[in-house]
Amino acid sequence: MRGLFVTSVMFMAFAICPGVVYAEEQGKGSLDARQDPETGERYDLDGQGALIQRNFGIGLQVGNPSGLSAKYYFDPWNALAVAAGYWSGPRVSYFRLHFDYLFHPGPIAAGQDIYLRLYFGGGLKLASVTQEQPNDNSTTYGSLGVRAPLGLLADFKGAPIDIFAELAPATYILPDFYPDLDFGFGARYYFQ
Repeated sequence: MRGLFVTSVMFMAFAICPGVVYAEEQGKGSLDARQDPETGERYDLDGQGALIQRNFGIGLQVGNPSGLSAKYYFDPWNALAVAAGYWSGPRVSYFRLHFDYLFHPGPIAAGQDIYLRLYFGGGLKLASVTQEQPNDNSTTYGSLGVRAPLGLLADFKGAPIDIFAELAPATYILPDFYPDLDFGFGARYYFQ
């Protein structure tokens, strides 16, 4: 059991630490101006030379899990994302919830009304699984896991929405140790 804990901590450290180090380096400059490392040009994301600041957004996600998705930005680069979903099959159903710290480096592409950003991070996933037994009984148990999301985000300059696609390698650590893969596509509306 101790080995599982150590593996989980190392997994989370490798998922989160690069973003924290990058955030520290980027934080030495100003929050309202970024430069393209190749051309030296400033990003002009809102037409005024400043990064678009999002606050709290909520929306829908399709994938694993399918359901609600919410995101809170601490600043233009760091956010907390939460998703919750329910799935039911022939003999099994589950409720899933995950929490992720996400880091968003500068845009990888920008157009007149949209810009694209990669994001990555680490988080936890919780699941409540119910399995039906042949004798009309059911068994319910909880699972805990870690995940490392990597995604692409499309932010729209003139509208408070984003669209995202994400892939997250994951590992359940309790009650059993086994790998998993999460994915999702969705959109969120942001309240200013």
